[in-house]
Amino acid sequence: MDQGAGKFLLDKPLPVDLTAAALFMAEKRSLSLRVFSLAPSIALYKEWLEKGWEIRRSERPAVGKRLITDPKKRTLTKELTSLLEERLPERRILLLLNRVASSPLLYCPQCRRPLLCERDGTPLQQEEERVSCPQCQGSLPLPEGCPRCGTPLLSLRGKGIAALKHKLSSLFPDQRAEEYSRKSVGRGKREEEVLESFQRGEFPLLLGTDLAVRPFHLQNLSLIILFYPEFDLSSPDPAASERLFSLLTSLAWMKAESAPLVIKTDFPDLPLFSEFLADDFEGFFSRELELRKKMGYFPFRRFLTLQGEETPGGIRKLKALAEKIKPHEGDPWELLGPFLPSGKKGLFPRFTLVTTSPEALWKAIHERVLPSTPPGFRFTVDRA
Repeated sequence: MDQGAGKFLLDKPLPVDLTAAALFMAEKRSLSLRVFSLAPSIALYKEWLEKGWEIRRSERPAVGKRLITDPKKRTLTKELTSLLEERLPERRILLLLNRVASSPLLYCPQCRRPLLCERDGTPLQQEEERVSCPQCQGSLPLPEGCPRCGTPLLSLRGKGIAALKHKLSSLFPDQRAEEYSRKSVGRGKREEEVLESFQRGEFPLLLGTDLAVRPFHLQNLSLIILFYPEFDLSSPDPAASERLFSLLTSLAWMKAESAPLVIKTDFPDLPLFSEFLADDFEGFFSRELELRKKMGYFPFRRFLTLQGEETPGGIRKLKALAEKIKPHEGDPWELLGPFLPSGKKGLFPRFTLVTTSPEALWKAIHERVLPSTPPGFRFTVDRA
């Protein structure tokens, strides 16, 4: 059905690159276009507004959405436990928590400080009988006591998948729960086997990171619970809110028309949650655009990362490359760094370039840096 030139019906998922290609062709040939997009990138949304395109929403799927919070900060409240008991006979319950370890930190009650990685100062996490650093991926045996004062007991504060799985096992000992994360299943055959077994109803509880929702073919879910999605907002990435809103929207469209979507959070008053619950797509992107314009973030400025490699001389070579692209007087960019990337990307030193004129920056890179860039070093666009 023709919706008229420049009119959009936002309905079901479409890859952003395909959306951009369709927009380009429609503009060049003056075609009428009906675009189905779940949550387009904020750059595309800004472009639609600038071109004066009309944006309309289709009817949303009949999925119940609600927030649950608890003043005592318990992960599994009585309300959630009752909901799980009610839905367990139907099986196919998806529980998402974007944190793998059993504890966000290990805490010494005597020093009143977390146990830190000696390599980069990041708080260590407990994973069964070991501790690991989420920054450099280093792993050590679980210490018997605090290395600073020798206090034998460390206070464990856990909100990760491992802690959640342990809690579920104690509440429902006869119900099998499988963990689904890159660390537990890896990639390939094992990943497919876990998902297929879950879809066949061979076990009722699938505990995963947000990686578990990337296969959109999950069907016939009886319940989806997302725990503490605000964890993702602690990332220094300016696009963290956009990614979280996209994740929430994806969950609401996972062919789970009869499955309630429950969000367990300690911050129920976040504007992002109220916008999601109200299906206020335009409200979220308008607020996000205003914030990014004020802060000078993408898409008002572009980010380009110069990333090195983890070798004895890697940081030295990276600094030498960065020195060549250091802005001269009048150059429309800033050079930030060096620093380590966040999350699970490993120990790769990097610099970030921020610019309002990507064309000028790329020209300078081609002239000053690329001819002498060694193997293993690369540039990545729009990664903060």
